[in-house]
Amino acid sequence: LAIEEATADVRDRITDALRIVNTQAELVRQLMAYTRRGTGAAQEPVDIGAIVESVVGMCRNTFDRRIELLCDIDGGCPSVLGDAAQLEQVVLNLCLNARDAVTEDESSEPRISIRVGLQIDSGARNVRLSIADNGAGMDRAICERVFDPFFTTKEVGSGTGLGLSIVHGIVRQHQGSVTCDSRVGAGSTFHVVLPASDSDASESPSADEPAPEKGDETILLVEDEEAVRSTVAFVLRRLGYRVLVAADGEEGLAVLERSRESVDLILLDVSMPRMTGPEMLQRLDPGDCAPVILFTGYAMPHELQDRVAAVLEKPLGPRVLLRCVRSVLDGADRTAEDGR
Repeated sequence: LAIEEATADVRDRITDALRIVNTQAELVRQLMAYTRRGTGAAQEPVDIGAIVESVVGMCRNTFDRRIELLCDIDGGCPSVLGDAAQLEQVVLNLCLNARDAVTEDESSEPRISIRVGLQIDSGARNVRLSIADNGAGMDRAICERVFDPFFTTKEVGSGTGLGLSIVHGIVRQHQGSVTCDSRVGAGSTFHVVLPASDSDASESPSADEPAPEKGDETILLVEDEEAVRSTVAFVLRRLGYRVLVAADGEEGLAVLERSRESVDLILLDVSMPRMTGPEMLQRLDPGDCAPVILFTGYAMPHELQDRVAAVLEKPLGPRVLLRCVRSVLDGADRTAEDGR
């Protein structure tokens, strides 16, 4: 929301901050996926070169200015099949690891080199990402443990030991491999090899895409976090929607009891006190209820999939929210017309 009103120079800084926030949100999603509570990974053609360019741009704005960042991307490199956000997490974690290595070494000329290119292995086409630093390097014993969860050589409070284990987990999920070459006094290089895809990566949404359509329908928003609730309500009201709010499932049912005929859509959170989203959903009559959009960071229970019109993963931006709301409302209108 701030980006829409910011000047160009401030907009760039907010964009970088937003990218970092989304990356950390993806890290949380990854940890939840490991415990089987997350929503899983997407599978689509991804341009690793574009991801590296994006991450390097962010690193240039946030790393110590003394660190030299070198980037060499093969323009003809194929895409890989996977989840763009997860692969961005891989690149970022490896860059952060390299930054820590050159910072701890207090080298007079700290340098990080990143290269992306095509690699042919026994006829198989792969994409190879290499991130090298000129830090102090590691001995063989440390190299053998570097991908272990919670293993770290940093001081207490300076690292979790999760960064490289997350990298290892994501790369394995993408049917790839990650290795480390390092010697004491000679720096370290991490190599990520991923199978190439035969499909081209889809382009990112255009910055000048059409603005979301306005509406005048009534939406019931059921969300326990006040900051999320007030922001989503603001976004919707700004485009003309009438918004009713509730802090949990019990309040949501009470609002519906008073305003059932006027509610055109329900936006429902999953995890809430007193009565959760799924519990509220079970209390609703599918034949006498407005369509429901579930928005959550959790995996969608299979038994509820047929009860909702759409699922939105948190965190989400205003445009994604508004496009989904408009699509569901328009779909409900068409269904009503077909019924008549």
